[in-house]
Amino acid sequence: TAASVGAGMLPVGLGTQTQGSTLRPASFCGAVGFKPTIHAFNTAGIHPLSSTCDHLGVIGATIEDVWMIASQLSLGIGSPGYGFLNGAADVLPVAVAPQKLVVLYTRGWNEIDDDAKQQFNATLKALTEGGVQIVSKDIETRVQAFEDALERDVDGALDIVAYEMQWPYRDYIARFGTQIGKRIHGLIKRADALQPADYAALLEKRRAIRAQARNLLAELGADAYITLASSGPAPRGLKESGSRTFLTPGSWLGFPAFALPLLHSAGIPFGIQLLGADHRDGNLFAAARWIMREFT
Repeated sequence: TAASVGAGMLPVGLGTQTQGSTLRPASFCGAVGFKPTIHAFNTAGIHPLSSTCDHLGVIGATIEDVWMIASQLSLGIGSPGYGFLNGAADVLPVAVAPQKLVVLYTRGWNEIDDDAKQQFNATLKALTEGGVQIVSKDIETRVQAFEDALERDVDGALDIVAYEMQWPYRDYIARFGTQIGKRIHGLIKRADALQPADYAALLEKRRAIRAQARNLLAELGADAYITLASSGPAPRGLKESGSRTFLTPGSWLGFPAFALPLLHSAGIPFGIQLLGADHRDGNLFAAARWIMREFT
């Protein structure tokens, strides 16, 4: 989908994301990517991997196209037990300048080159000059505490995926053996080490981090978190599809996020990630739309 949008073959399409598979391809292809609050979209008919991490997302050439499709997708069928996407309507929410953004310098910062760092910092500077207040761990201890909590517990995201994907993947391995990829075998082996009490503890840790993430935005009066949507441009070749490091926290938390195609390195695109509080997707779109309008 992302490649088709990036090549101009499609104006908009769908993608799925358990860790990073909507926003990261959008970042690589110079497209806008959006994943909503977890469960905001109906996922009937999509093969399950992790019931509490799987998202359906939208990738498009413009942020307006992305939001219109997201709105109609939600309003057309709803999501069982959830309802409808926050902000979904036949009319686009107006662009609203964010008052304050919180920068997240997570472990992904160690994966990017100097050019990507300089471009990201230049974007932060441009936002500041545009009237947006930028807050980071360097000036706010509560941001440092939140980053520390993320670093401490985010690896549990893969344990949750491994535990939840056991069914039906154990059956697939039993039936088809080596026809199932090595990574899937590795995840099921990871699940072998987890007991029900371990899974319950992982869910509790995530619940606590979600609350901390919401509270931090509220306490600081901030609109969203800002970071990168990938570890720089797409890697060459087909051997790997790139790091998930920048995307895993948002998928683990289940918070809405946009990949905004604002950066380039050696002529190859990559994106900024805007991550908001859950159930405030429409507010996040309004801020993302303003950023796209001001900086493209």
